[in-house]
Amino acid sequence: MKKQAYTMAGALAFTILFTVSTARAQSANQLVANIPFEFSAGGQMLPSGQYAVSVTNPASDQRVLHIRRLDGSKSTMLQVHSINGIAKDGARLVFHRYGERYFLAQAWTAAENIGMEATRSRAERAAGNELAGNTRKVETVALTVKKN
Repeated sequence: MKKQAYTMAGALAFTILFTVSTARAQSANQLVANIPFEFSAGGQMLPSGQYAVSVTNPASDQRVLHIRRLDGSKSTMLQVHSINGIAKDGARLVFHRYGERYFLAQAWTAAENIGMEATRSRAERAAGNELAGNTRKVETVALTVKKN
């Protein structure tokens, strides 16, 4: 029963954040990326294309990324946590690749040494378990992006 209540509260929070994020997507902290492959983020499969990625709540420790296709056809939100590092290549998106499946793993802005990392989804863990029996390894793919 508690799990259902938490799920409902989370869904409500994401709905509210989605509404608010539409106005914030125009902000200077928005990244634009041409992603040449289908990928998973926030539990959704998203087709290849041009995407805008923005943080809906930049002042919070528990940030939420809004990922939306520029043509408006797809959108998702993804809760991330901060990670320390060096923004060595400027703004970039990092994906984990398991065979032919890609999962959004990290987002870095050019101005900060703090990145945002997504928790591995159930689908990503399953893909990793499938791959564990193969000789192929997980690959990390980084795409540089431009700041809008």
